Amino acid sequence: MCYTVLMYISNSLHSEFEKRFVKAFKKNDVLQISGPSKSGKTHLVVEFLKEMPFDDVLFLSGNSMLDKIVLMNNDSLELAQLIKNRRVILIDDAHRIPRLDSTLKTLRELSSTLKIVTIYSTRAIDDRKQLRIYPIGFNAISAMFPSTPDIDLLNESLVYGSLPEILAAPSYSEKRRILERINHMDMLKDVFDLEKISNSKALMDLLYFIANNINRSLSINEIAEQLGVNPRTVKRYIQILEDHYIIHEHKAFKKKLKNEVQSFSRYYFYDLGIRNSMLRMFNPLSMRNDVEELWANWLIIERHKVQELTGVSHVLDFESYFWETWQKHYIDLLEVDRRSDETSSLRAYKFGFNNILKRNQNAPSVFQKNYPTAQFTVVTPQNFKDFLTLDIVGMLPHQYSI
Repeated sequence: MCYTVLMYISNSLHSEFEKRFVKAFKKNDVLQISGPSKSGKTHLVVEFLKEMPFDDVLFLSGNSMLDKIVLMNNDSLELAQLIKNRRVILIDDAHRIPRLDSTLKTLRELSSTLKIVTIYSTRAIDDRKQLRIYPIGFNAISAMFPSTPDIDLLNESLVYGSLPEILAAPSYSEKRRILERINHMDMLKDVFDLEKISNSKALMDLLYFIANNINRSLSINEIAEQLGVNPRTVKRYIQILEDHYIIHEHKAFKKKLKNEVQSFSRYYFYDLGIRNSMLRMFNPLSMRNDVEELWANWLIIERHKVQELTGVSHVLDFESYFWETWQKHYIDLLEVDRRSDETSSLRAYKFGFNNILKRNQNAPSVFQKNYPTAQFTVVTPQNFKDFLTLDIVGMLPHQYSI
């Protein structure tokens, strides 16, 4: 790997999260960091902790059997000896340690000044108070490669994703090799090691089915029928894939109309490189028939990245949906401010990459009629950077945001 590129990536990860990390580190005795596998979480934290004297920091890992046993045992005397004279404990791969919440409580009781940082590749213990680190956002990538046109960076992101290792890879063949390794040796290994999967074939079939149907409105029953498995199994496995930051469920919005779709969801991958690797689809966009689906997936996740960096939670401050009727009128993204019942708090977006969508196009008439004060925007490759600036004028982060 090129050392210069690695330095760019390191600096980008650091600068993207520096303010939020420092603030959260000062505020929280136990700071929970979570995000997709190989998204740069551990690297980021270690870079910050390098500023502290080495003896002040204790590094532990859920991949170390010795560390895992000590933390699982939750023995007060043993833990007291472990943290003696330490100011900070970093627990990497914390998702691999059973009953860790009890151990964290014991550690806090043993030392009121101790800072604990836990890193998860699954959703953390307290979903309301965690700092999420996603694959590198497009704004940072654009700053990393200023001489490369945004459209070229965009095209590559839609095919290969934006995990740090992928950005640093010197060739497309190397990117494909790394993605295959992450798929089978890291991401899926965590799922099968940690979850009680009774039907591994059903889970893999589900993952491939979703990969082939991103941005399509699906019901649990439809997926179950297609795969020939119980709907309860489908629902549980979807939750597992969500908890491991592999897929994101985008639910339907229903409030006013009888013909609004409700019991359907759309599914997206947190990183499109992972999705395309699963399907072995690395053709350039000009040779693909799934560009509109990739575009919608990419925009939804990039929006979440910007929200996370801004300190505005897309779960706690406002919720994200899609909107659709049985007559196939639709809105790709509908954001709802949780602190207001007014329809003026709705922000509606429609996405088009190659489709002919005019920037001054109106929302579907049935949507306008029932939500007349909702803001509506068409997002295309010509104006997507405006969409990623996240205008949050008048919106304050939720009280739980860290």
